[in-house]
Amino acid sequence: MNESTGAKPRRERDAHFRFTGPARLSRAVNTLEGFLLGITIDSRINDAELATLAHWVSEHSEFADRHPFDEFIPILIEVLTDKSISEESRADLLWACGQFHSDGAFYTGATADMQRLQGILSGIIADGLVTESEVRQLTTWLHQHDELKTVWPYAEIDSVLMSVLADGVVDAEEQAMLLDLFTEYSAVGGGMAHPSERVSTVPIKGVCACDPVIHFDNRNFCFTGKSDRCDRTSFAELITGRGSIFKPRVTKDLHYLVVGASGNPCWAYSCYGRKVEQAATMRMNGSHVLIVHEFDLWDAIDG
Repeated sequence: MNESTGAKPRRERDAHFRFTGPARLSRAVNTLEGFLLGITIDSRINDAELATLAHWVSEHSEFADRHPFDEFIPILIEVLTDKSISEESRADLLWACGQFHSDGAFYTGATADMQRLQGILSGIIADGLVTESEVRQLTTWLHQHDELKTVWPYAEIDSVLMSVLADGVVDAEEQAMLLDLFTEYSAVGGGMAHPSERVSTVPIKGVCACDPVIHFDNRNFCFTGKSDRCDRTSFAELITGRGSIFKPRVTKDLHYLVVGASGNPCWAYSCYGRKVEQAATMRMNGSHVLIVHEFDLWDAIDG
């Protein structure tokens, strides 16, 4: 395997492995959480703190499109750009850090498919060898369950297998690497059980109102998440221009919480899940606040 076809992908995989193990992921998140807790309550950040935060972002930027870094890094880049952190952003980040290692009701334990994957990996490594046939069969199984590919660690395992199979051969070095990887993720190794407790089965569409009737006059709106159509400032201007009131946070008098469509489809995995959770709790306690998908809002505006 020459430099152009094999060495570079292998280096990229090795770099990715530094952060895919459960202990390493937890360490990264815990470091960020500790740093955020260290920021003073007045949201002021000095140059030294900014430098520390920039280092954390730089260290994990290679994996900015992978959970949980895809949740943290965009907000942290805004903080670095503004050289300040709002209480809302700080609270969202801390909430997401806490949910990452939460045993709460929204993370209800390993799904049947996660348990099956652990069993498959345990079976593969039972004889101390990972064969090419096993790699191909595991790849087929993952592709048959592609609705879970965005959930950790499905995406990581699938990405590694695709890279290994790119040249059509699973050599001895790759077999040894996969043996170590599968041991870490398998039920036997015990490495996968903790993160799987956080698999969210609650997609955005499962908490948003179905075909809501949206009124604007003197109604209170709050926005959470990300949108490809507008930023939060533009949203506030749009709402107030239609006779509504923009609220930066979830309050008791809120009428609509609008959830952005861009980002992780499972709200419990996302930083904006804090506001969704607050609104959902308010509804359970009798509030009439509606959780609205942004597509329904645009339909109401454009219609």
